[in-house]
Amino acid sequence: MIGIFPDLLRDILMILHAEVDFKALISLGRDYPWKRPGSCPCCHSGLWGHGWVRIYLEGVSGQVWVRRFRCPGCNRVYRLRPAGYWPRFFYGIRTIRSVLTNRCSGGRWPPGIRRQVGGHWFRALLRRVRGLLGMEIAPFPDGYENLIELGWVPVSRSILGVRIPQLC
Repeated sequence: MIGIFPDLLRDILMILHAEVDFKALISLGRDYPWKRPGSCPCCHSGLWGHGWVRIYLEGVSGQVWVRRFRCPGCNRVYRLRPAGYWPRFFYGIRTIRSVLTNRCSGGRWPPGIRRQVGGHWFRALLRRVRGLLGMEIAPFPDGYENLIELGWVPVSRSILGVRIPQLC
């Protein structure tokens, strides 16, 4: 499954991660001073501002405005996203890892995360480890870490899988 549709996956995930001050991001909204990326990761053209998008993130009530940029060379639109969040995920990477750690070590879901959400992540991890790495490896933490090293989001339930955004 790793080699299936590599160009499609590259084009779907046009996300650039940026370090963000959450308090300022929430209070300033569209006035937050996002750092402009230097150039397009794929064709190295300069990026133009392309508006704003609202997203939901863990720990923030309501939506957050994030910046978009467009590449005039290859026509890709990139969305800036706070570092520490995988594409298409509301919860941060640290939260997901801590929930899986707690579940695998103690046998219970930690308070604060619904059992259904944690179960969703755990079943996705099991499926992804079995499908990409085989049955001989433990799903957590070995399989989780191996999938990250291969560039996959380990708890994604997408059919094609979600890649960790990287340069083209």
